[in-house]
Amino acid sequence: MKTINRCGICDRNTTEGIHIYQLFICESCEKEILETEPGDARYSFYINKLKNITPTKIHS
Repeated sequence: MKTINRCGICDRNTTEGIHIYQLFICESCEKEILETEPGDARYSFYINKLKNITPTKIHS
């Protein structure tokens, strides 16, 4: 059974995508991020959204 996740970029619910620490990114947003050039207006939007990635703390 696949788990439905909410994309941290577009806020859509989907089962397909990747987790980077605690942030889920759907396949379509992942593709858009990879294809966006630094000069593109969407680039800063994606950078701001990706700032929400927080590493998981490992307690030993």
